[in-house]
Amino acid sequence: MLLELRLPDTETSFIVSIQRYVDEVESVLPFESSTQIWKQEIYFETPIKIANGEKVRRVKRGGVYYWPPGKAMCLFYGWTQVYTPAIELGYIVDPLHRLFSVGSEAKIVVEKHRPVAELMPIVEKLKSLGFEAATPLDNGNRIVVGFKEVRNVRIAFSIYVEDYGIHIESEGLARFGEDAYTLNIIHRLKRRIESWSEYLRVDSTEDGWIAITATLENLDELTRAVEELAEGMRIAHYIMYA
Repeated sequence: MLLELRLPDTETSFIVSIQRYVDEVESVLPFESSTQIWKQEIYFETPIKIANGEKVRRVKRGGVYYWPPGKAMCLFYGWTQVYTPAIELGYIVDPLHRLFSVGSEAKIVVEKHRPVAELMPIVEKLKSLGFEAATPLDNGNRIVVGFKEVRNVRIAFSIYVEDYGIHIESEGLARFGEDAYTLNIIHRLKRRIESWSEYLRVDSTEDGWIAITATLENLDELTRAVEELAEGMRIAHYIMYA
């Protein structure tokens, strides 16, 4: 089940996929709450009740969990670990760097996600390629996000559809910096990724993350570009973390 976590004040939303305890979550939808930030975690109180759920002591980056002491839903978008044991619910579909902009005490509306009709051709194409896909809000505009995990590597990206073309932006790999180490990583990524691909560029996001991007003239190019992006992110993960 896909949930849309909507922040009315900024006209922005995020998508999470609930894989476990679906009935317990669905039975209380929709509801409103207020965000809290702890390290690199967003959490908020919920009316969800899960009795005797299986708890874990380690959480996955990009995971969604239920924390029983506060009846809270917790989104782990960085390297933070859980404070005390929690119950795994699912995962974040959006590129994780989108969540770094969320602050404390923001109103949040939690509801089932329904993709918008005008972006359904892209959503359906991504689903046919094995991705989970959705259409969250980005500063008042609907975009497409896609996600799947391949051999423990997160493949996540946003797609922006304009009248004059299509822009694809991967999940942020790391914060951009002018230090020698970061510039060396960027040049290594460019050599390994741009040497073989038709669409991919090592780039930066507007909010300062190193990312892999692609630009298309029309939807006919989408399959090839997304397949290249998935391979490019796998290579980037190997270069940065192996």
